[in-house]
Amino acid sequence: MTEERTVEPLLEPREGIPPVIADDAALTEIVSRFAAGTGPVAVDAERASGYRYGNRAYLVQLRRGGAGTALIDPIACPDLSALDAAVADAEVVLHAASQDLPCLLEVGFRPRRMFDTELAGRLLGYERVGLGTMVETVLGLRLEKGHSAADWSTRPLPEDWLRYAALDVEVLVELRDSLYQELTESGKLEWAREEFDAVLNTPPPVPRSDPWRRTSGIHKVRNVRALAIVRELWTMRDRIAREADLAPGRVLPDAAIVTAALEGPRTKKALTEISAFTGRSARRHMSDWLAAVTRARQLPEGQLPTPSTPGEGPPPPNRWADRDPAAAKRLAAARAVVAGLAEQHHMPTENLLQPDAVRRLTWEPPAEINEETVTARLRELGAREWQLSLTSHPITKALARLETRGDL
Repeated sequence: MTEERTVEPLLEPREGIPPVIADDAALTEIVSRFAAGTGPVAVDAERASGYRYGNRAYLVQLRRGGAGTALIDPIACPDLSALDAAVADAEVVLHAASQDLPCLLEVGFRPRRMFDTELAGRLLGYERVGLGTMVETVLGLRLEKGHSAADWSTRPLPEDWLRYAALDVEVLVELRDSLYQELTESGKLEWAREEFDAVLNTPPPVPRSDPWRRTSGIHKVRNVRALAIVRELWTMRDRIAREADLAPGRVLPDAAIVTAALEGPRTKKALTEISAFTGRSARRHMSDWLAAVTRARQLPEGQLPTPSTPGEGPPPPNRWADRDPAAAKRLAAARAVVAGLAEQHHMPTENLLQPDAVRRLTWEPPAEINEETVTARLRELGAREWQLSLTSHPITKALARLETRGDL
């Protein structure tokens, strides 16, 4: 691990704060510059989570040797496919790539090769893998992280925000180079490459069938009529938020939905007595909220939601001991193996082997437990080859030992 060093604040981009690219002519010039640049391309994106509906990018930052830094407004320049083509052969360096890739894809930027500095940090056993901490620990530089949760849909963007954004890619390639060396020296470089490829090739998640069930606090709602109120209010809020391009929580907080479901207000006055409905945005749509509650109250029994959605895959592990004691023992044995191996290789257990794969394997194991069947099942569940080489044999031994002892 990198030894402690004097920390130097990183206050200004080397070439100063670049102008924001906000028209086609300026974008064409940037495309030429980056096509002529050399080496990896550092990329970051700023969103407006918590302020706007969805997770689109409101600023894209790039840096490359010989090209300098570019700050691009993807609202004014929503098609970055020409820039994508210009750097198609380059490795793209991102931090926490899974967060930024979806919004980059929306504007036509899709890396072919990638290095994820956060994921590299996890594989190397760094305890804290935020960008600021990694830059400080590995490079001895301190980044200012004060604007990470800002409303990046703001126009014009303040100068100090732009400085922060430019600095986020200022030393990302240097961080990549140091971590690359550590991965090489620790024998984990090929593991990292498999992980980076897996992130790049993971398809978008399938939309949830009942997204309203993720309302925070819904566990307090015990009957199906009240669940119908949650569903109707959530659906109404989502429509209003989408049309207004606002984060749903800024239209109506989850706490308001749950409280309304529990109290079942019948009038606007009753709604206004719920404190979470007193926000300016919530008050503006009081008629809509009451209509949603009324609609839920009047639904025929056959149209009410079920208490819970039959989920794919195994139940929560805390229910295994009651529902299937043998599966609970298999899970405990497999988890112990993974935890021991993760400690041995200095990385989080979830990076050594995905917890969902462990659960699904032990809830419904192959009919015959042997290394071939366990390996095949884990591969089917998304385990990478490096993960299989470390975990398949010891997990097979642990599961077979349970069967041999008759503990199942």
